[in-house]
Amino acid sequence: MRIVVSEFVTLDGVMEAPEKRFFQFSEKEIETLKLDEVLAADAHLLGADTYQIFAESWPSRSDPDGFADKMNSMPKYVASAPSEKLTWNNSHRVRGNLAERLPS
Repeated sequence: MRIVVSEFVTLDGVMEAPEKRFFQFSEKEIETLKLDEVLAADAHLLGADTYQIFAESWPSRSDPDGFADKMNSMPKYVASAPSEKLTWNNSHRVRGNLAERLPS
């Protein structure tokens, strides 16, 4: 499996809360890049915190470009604690060695 990392980071190294720091400066080229990334992806690999944030916001979203539909329908592999309930569509918990557990 090929894994591509996509992060929102400011020039001064801040990597939290992209909804507060990133989207106000977004441009069409960046939006196109992110749409292309998501549409080309087969699955999402998420940590527990990111999963929780996404699971609270994406299921209720829609857009004409299909970004939200793809986010909501694609498989999501979540590295999380066993007690955390995975409620977002097509979510799968991954424990142990991720390289061995993820589909190839």
